[in-house]
Amino acid sequence: MSKKSRTRQQRAKRNRDVSGSPTANRPFMAVLVFVACFGAYVSNGDFLYGADQEGNMLFSVNLLKRHSFSLTPPDAPASFFWRLEDPGQEPRGVQFNEWNQELSDLYEQGRLKYTKHYYLVETRHPGTYVNTFGIGAALAGLPVYAFLDLFVDVESNRYWWWHGGALTASLITAFTAVLIFLTARRFVAPLPASL
Repeated sequence: MSKKSRTRQQRAKRNRDVSGSPTANRPFMAVLVFVACFGAYVSNGDFLYGADQEGNMLFSVNLLKRHSFSLTPPDAPASFFWRLEDPGQEPRGVQFNEWNQELSDLYEQGRLKYTKHYYLVETRHPGTYVNTFGIGAALAGLPVYAFLDLFVDVESNRYWWWHGGALTASLITAFTAVLIFLTARRFVAPLPASL
């Protein structure tokens, strides 16, 4: 028997030993890894506020509510820095989360000006913006926000808006842990693969 075929037979035997265990083809361990990781990630019930994820969450909600990959300042006023210019007075910063007719009138008169957050980039169409970070994370978050929107209006409820982002990140991270487990499982027994 040649050295090459002996090596091939040893490798095949090793693979049989790893995948031939009673739990090798059962999804129990993968589900256990997912539940343990997901439970750990959501157990504190909190989220880490930061503007990086705000752009991704904004466009998940924008896709859900407006079916668009782009938005204008009136679509998401909280994502812009606003300045009100009254005649004879110094311009002053203002904040608001909802767009209304009074704001629309001020905006059309040119008295309400804005600058964008860094997570927005202007398109070829003036006044229309897209996410600086692309659409991947926004698409990943869309199913979570669609589910949450069955129970609350995620666009106006910032509590669930932020928790939707945390829930999306937790799901993605737990699924990643499962993929790492399944990859390791091809080479080692279930317990070492889960570590």
